[in-house]
Amino acid sequence: MVDEILLGFSCSKDEDVQRYIRKTAVKHELAQISRTYLIFDTEPTERLVAYITLAVRCLNVGDERLNEDLSERMNFNNGTAQSYLIGQLGKVDGYGKNIGDYAMVFASGIIRRANLLVGCRTIRLDCKDALVGYYEKKGFDLLSRDAKKGLNRMVKILS
Repeated sequence: MVDEILLGFSCSKDEDVQRYIRKTAVKHELAQISRTYLIFDTEPTERLVAYITLAVRCLNVGDERLNEDLSERMNFNNGTAQSYLIGQLGKVDGYGKNIGDYAMVFASGIIRRANLLVGCRTIRLDCKDALVGYYEKKGFDLLSRDAKKGLNRMVKILS
């Protein structure tokens, strides 16, 4: 039944998002690499409308120059900081724009609970250029750009 639900998820705007939920999410869940949370709408019928995948990852900055204040708040040790990773955030085709905002609030709630239990105050995500402004409005700072992958590393510090 889970496979059927996941295979029904369609996101034509971002095939990586679709491929991840259909082919990788369960493998990562079983290997305890990450946790994927499914978001359902119940009206008019129950259906999967979005998902988020969270993990804990080391954030390496190498030789990158960081804002001194940001660097201090991230608790770097030899160029590496622990971080919560919002690895995936996907929404199904044709569903309203607000579901992305809801998924971010949902993810933030889970991360805040984890923060209270085990610490770590950095949240990280990687996004395409078109989403940088959206995430900046959500309190994320642009850390760097990976030209090879065409993604931007963004961070948010929990207070």
